[in-house]
Amino acid sequence: MSLPAHIRLIREISRSSIATVWEGYDERLQRKVLVKSLHPQLARDSELRVRFEREARTVASLAHPNIVRIYELHSDEEQLSLVFEFVEGQTLRELLKTHKMLPADAALAITHEMLAGLAAAHEKGIIHRDLKPENVLLSKQGEAKITDFGWAIVRDLPRLTLDGALVGTPEYMAPEQAAGEEVTPRTDLFALGLMLFEMLTGQTALRGRTWQECLQELVRYQPPRFSDYREKIPPELEHILARLLDRNPARRFENATTAHEALEAVASQWLFSLAPDTLRDFIAHFMTETPSETEPAEKPKTRRSGRYAMIVALAMIFLTVFLIYKIVERERRVRSSIMPDTRVEAGAPAESVFIEEGSEITSLPDDSSEQEEQATVLPETKPPLKPPEVEQTTDDTTALSLVSMPPETVRLWIHSEPATQVEIDGRKIGWTPLEERLLTGNHRITFPVERFPVTPETIVGLKQGKKTDTLSINLYHYVGVIDTIVAQPWAIVYLDGAPVDTTPGARPLFMTLNDTHTVRLEHPEYPPWERQFFFQRGDPPQQIRVDLRKKP
Repeated sequence: MSLPAHIRLIREISRSSIATVWEGYDERLQRKVLVKSLHPQLARDSELRVRFEREARTVASLAHPNIVRIYELHSDEEQLSLVFEFVEGQTLRELLKTHKMLPADAALAITHEMLAGLAAAHEKGIIHRDLKPENVLLSKQGEAKITDFGWAIVRDLPRLTLDGALVGTPEYMAPEQAAGEEVTPRTDLFALGLMLFEMLTGQTALRGRTWQECLQELVRYQPPRFSDYREKIPPELEHILARLLDRNPARRFENATTAHEALEAVASQWLFSLAPDTLRDFIAHFMTETPSETEPAEKPKTRRSGRYAMIVALAMIFLTVFLIYKIVERERRVRSSIMPDTRVEAGAPAESVFIEEGSEITSLPDDSSEQEEQATVLPETKPPLKPPEVEQTTDDTTALSLVSMPPETVRLWIHSEPATQVEIDGRKIGWTPLEERLLTGNHRITFPVERFPVTPETIVGLKQGKKTDTLSINLYHYVGVIDTIVAQPWAIVYLDGAPVDTTPGARPLFMTLNDTHTVRLEHPEYPPWERQFFFQRGDPPQQIRVDLRKKP
């Protein structure tokens, strides 16, 4: 990874099909940082590089306490990386997992700060487009900070999402966004309204469990009936939620600043607290409760890791003792094989005697005196003692020398299209691109690609004497691909009779080779469209573009 010397990577936090996220440390300014790096296959895209750098500079100009700062941008031919402010705390999603329903004051304080951050971004013409609890960080100091501004430029790159695809998360998407229409600042306000509803009620306004269900729900979306939640939603907030969650963007708040002011008016009139202390005190209380709630789940992991560490330590001790024993045994055998003759040739030159200087005769076996008496009858013309030849080495000595010789290894570089996880000889190694040092010989390498109907694998033979080798593989050659599915106005996508996706936003379909597959598009108001596909190795990807409103 190309990063300046003052940025040190500490640990990998997460990895997706787009980027890898690291916790890092800025040696120059002595502070923690967050590093997000696009995978090389994306960084090499010239169009993405220009858009990414332009958007990053714009977002970096946002200096607001409720927006995670971008400190640095680093790029080379193989890498694009952003260095972010590191926020000590948790995401709003993590908070909602342990406290499904928040007190009204805490929910409004979080919303109030999110609106302040959105207002600053919208004034510069920056729309988030993927606002959700995972992208809201709650610091230990009691601040709500929005992150991943501008990251949607990567997700909506045509090569990634293809024509007709969507940017965003369906559970927090506005109806106009799901329909593929233009997004505006009011699109972000709808997502914020969904999060406020969830914080107050402990439930999501969109109940779909899958992409398809959420998108179908958005097509016929109607705001929740707030009267059903009177015990959870204060009546004073109903009109705020109603405007945020209106299906028609024109009837929502004009912008985040207007919504921010409306929330402050309600808070002052009905004595809701939006003071910084409100959120700070709530988060501090939440932090003190978290260990007792999560400790039972963490203890087994700690005990398990401690047990593994003890086993490894005992194994290392055993191996050390075994090697020491072998070395001592080797010395004893060598000495016992040459010592009798050494006693006989007491007058021989010192250089012909292979005993370390300072060795004592008292270390000989108890029967050494008998050996000496027998040796004195030998003729004095016996040739000087010679060092033991290699052939005289015992089997144990040979085994010890073989153990001490490191096996020959080869550094293997693995690249794949698309990027995916890699397993070598059944062991999970990591995500491509990667390097791994392996013993010479044959190795089975598998690529468990998400949503592939098969698991591609290959055998790599690493030869002795070769220091490095490279494996580059196009995994799309193992499946048939329909990379674009566009249906007007929208449709449910069926593959071989099973619903798999919904347009707009349908992801590519992957099918087994040398089999006949049926793709069907259905809309409740129009006749269905259906076609069969047959792929062989090397066939190019296919596309589906259908207007269901036209008669066949």
